Amino acid sequence: QKLEGEIPSPINPPPGCRFNTRCPHAQERCRAEVPEWREMSSGHHVACHFSEELTAALEN
Repeated sequence: QKLEGEIPSPINPPPGCRFNTRCPHAQERCRAEVPEWREMSSGHHVACHFSEELTAALEN
């Protein structure tokens, strides 16, 4: 899925998740907290507060 909107400034990124201004799944938590970088499977890492929920929804 292509992210719409403007790319955040690398010099002055938005607070919280850097993609919160473009992500269709962004919620208030995304604007307040930087998500933790974690491994979802061998060699596959993500930084998203909702990665487990979104992955489960895609698999169903």
